[in-house]
Amino acid sequence: MGLSWTKHILSFPAKAIGFQHLLRLSGKKLVLPFYHAVSDNPLSHITPLYTHKSSAEFENDIDFLLKYFTPIGIEQVLAITKDEIKPEKPCFHLTFDDGLREVHSIIMPILKKKGVPATVFVNPSFVGNKALFFRYKAALLIQELMNSRIDELPDFPFDEKVKTMLDWKKWILSVKHHQNHQLDEFAVLLGVDFQAFLEKEKPYLDLPELKELSLNGMTVGSHSLNHPEYRLIPIEEQIRQTTESMAWVKENLQPKIAAFSFPFTDFGVGNRFFEKLKSNPNCPDLFFGTAGLNEEKMPNHLQRIPMEVWKKSAENVLQTNFFTHFLKKGIGKDLLRRKD
Repeated sequence: MGLSWTKHILSFPAKAIGFQHLLRLSGKKLVLPFYHAVSDNPLSHITPLYTHKSSAEFENDIDFLLKYFTPIGIEQVLAITKDEIKPEKPCFHLTFDDGLREVHSIIMPILKKKGVPATVFVNPSFVGNKALFFRYKAALLIQELMNSRIDELPDFPFDEKVKTMLDWKKWILSVKHHQNHQLDEFAVLLGVDFQAFLEKEKPYLDLPELKELSLNGMTVGSHSLNHPEYRLIPIEEQIRQTTESMAWVKENLQPKIAAFSFPFTDFGVGNRFFEKLKSNPNCPDLFFGTAGLNEEKMPNHLQRIPMEVWKKSAENVLQTNFFTHFLKKGIGKDLLRRKD
C-alpha cells in the first residue's frame, strides 16, 4: 500500500479525534506547511503531476492556520531553532517551492491581506524563465499525449517494449534529472516547444518580481540550481548545487536569513553533506525537507508538511499529519536517522 493511501486511511481516525485535541497532544509549537502554486485555472506544467489549490481553497487554508497558529517570519523560525525564543502558542511559517509566478500574482496579495509572512525557494537556473524544470517538461509532454490519438504516436525511441499511450506516460513520468535530454528528444517527436512555452506562459518569477516579494514580507531562499533529486547525485554535486544557488540568492536578494529547501526531498542526504557544508561561507542558516512533522537531530534542519494533497483542506491534511506523527512517536519513529 502506498504512502498516500495510508495517509488517506489514517485521515478517518484523525478526523474523529479532531485537530484541536491532536495539536494539544503533540506539544508542537512550530509547523511548516508548504505549497508550489495557487491558481484558479489548470496549469499545464503542473496538473499532470499534482493538484494545486485554487485561490479560494488556499485562502480557506490560511484562515484555518490562523485559527490555531500564529504566523511568524523566517527570522523567528531561526530564533526558535537556536532556543532564543520559546513560543507560548503554536506558530507556523509558510513556504513555497520552485519560484513559480503565481507566488507574485496570486499568493502575495492574499498573504499581504492576511498579514502572513512567507518564504519562496527558487532555482537560479529557472529564474526569469531561462530554462524549464525536467518534471515540468514531462508534464507538458503528458498533456500533449492526452490530446493525441494512439495511432498518431511515433516509434518510442528508448525502449522497444513501450507501445501504448499509457506506456509512454509511465516512462515519461519515470524520467530523472540526468535524462533531461531524452525529454527534449520526446518534445521534438511530439512537436512540443519548451522554449515557446517559457516565452509565452512565463511560469517562473523573474528577478524584479522576487525583489518586490522581498519588500512585501516574503523571504527568498534557494532550492538548488536546477532541481535534481539529491539522493541520485554525488555528494560533491549536492554541495555545488546548494552553495552556488545560495550564493546567487545572497548576491541578488540579500536575505537576512540564508534558507535552503531540498529539491524533491532530503531522503538519502547523509551526515557527511552537512559536515562538509559547515565551513562554507554559503552554508544555509536553515535547511528544509518535506517529511511532515518528523524531527531531525540538527536543530536548524526542519521538515515541512506538503499541503497539495488530493484537494484536501488544510484541516484534513494537518489532522492526518498530526495523527500520523502521534503514532510514529509512540513507537519511536518520529526522529529521522541519517547515514554517514
